[in-house]
Amino acid sequence: MNKLIYMVIIILSTTGIFAQWEAVNNGLTNLEITSMFSAIDTMVVGSKNGIFKSLNDGDEWTNISGNIPNTEINDVRGGEDINVIWASTPTGAFFTLDQSNYLLASSGISNQNIGYYWLGEGEGSTNWLIGTKGGGMYSSPEILGPWTERNEGLSGDALIINDVAGYKEEVTYTIIGTDNGAYYTQDSLRTWLSLNAALSGDQLKVNKVLFLGNLILIATDAGLFASMDMGSSWLPFIVDEKINLVGIHFSESAVFYFAMGEKAYLSFDLLNWQPIPLTNVTGGNITSADLNSKYLFIGTETGGVYRIKVDQITNIEDDYLNNIPINFSLSQNYPNPFNPTTSIEYSVPSSEYVSLKVYDILGNEVAQLVNESKNAGKYEVKFDASNLTSGIYIYKIQAGSFNQVRKMMLIK
Repeated sequence: MNKLIYMVIIILSTTGIFAQWEAVNNGLTNLEITSMFSAIDTMVVGSKNGIFKSLNDGDEWTNISGNIPNTEINDVRGGEDINVIWASTPTGAFFTLDQSNYLLASSGISNQNIGYYWLGEGEGSTNWLIGTKGGGMYSSPEILGPWTERNEGLSGDALIINDVAGYKEEVTYTIIGTDNGAYYTQDSLRTWLSLNAALSGDQLKVNKVLFLGNLILIATDAGLFASMDMGSSWLPFIVDEKINLVGIHFSESAVFYFAMGEKAYLSFDLLNWQPIPLTNVTGGNITSADLNSKYLFIGTETGGVYRIKVDQITNIEDDYLNNIPINFSLSQNYPNPFNPTTSIEYSVPSSEYVSLKVYDILGNEVAQLVNESKNAGKYEVKFDASNLTSGIYIYKIQAGSFNQVRKMMLIK
């Protein structure tokens, strides 16, 4: 069985740090967290039964659902003024200026199952967008509408909108993540163009999008992917697991990226993604995350909210980088000679598809030990030769353009 050695090293060296994830659910009447945001040091979460805020780093939560008619929250967002909230529900989009009186914002839209309601190209935009769960996109210059349908180029599951991201420079881009891939527009939302030429299967279930200049990151049911050529090609950062969100954090001491879903990852350079141990975290997948000046907060499917100090995350950068290999390598198996099992270690400095096979002296393949994409790291795989006869065997690794061959001896 494959073992990610650098992950073990990091867990052992930071057990004290990551054991300090703590649940902060006092005052929450529902632990099914769907979304969250921070405004200075105020945290706001949306759940399957209401909207809650905390003024003391999650120690206590207050229900601020007010008169919102549906407390099943799909998504909640805010701005610089903490009193202003945009809430998406299965029966409409709502807007409040005081965390009490919520106004219906989605009148006139046929599909009222709202997944996104906020600014079209980020803060500073004058274009408001609504994304629905099956009815596509709508825009308005006014925060409460009226709304214009914007679905040219979208059909089928692409009308199920999961997230929207924007970037304003010489040309304004808006990107959406849907149940059938990612799309972009650069003509004021008149036409959507596909970013999906190199995506397939669960990669097309795009849960979150992050747009950084000419770099697009998508969190999908099949992993985290990046493109710098508007979707003509996608580089896999994290593969073969569900990623629900991707984000970036800027501070005076560090800039780092995080991706979360089935597991949690941290990166300081976008190329290498370090697993974050989730000791004491229960409640299924991570559904949401955000930071204030002190803590990283995560929301889970059924376990509520957890937090950890931001400096405890950033302090592991040196330990992490010291354990990322800088070159491909294939080590000599140990023990050698062996009977009947031995271990083989190999290293990959970046995400690559890795093949590791064993051949007899005549060149016949006798075992395939690895045949999958691997993130950057040091790995170990066991080889069991119980069903083979004594002799010399050859093992070969292929990872991108790198390949290497070594010999080992089985003595029974």
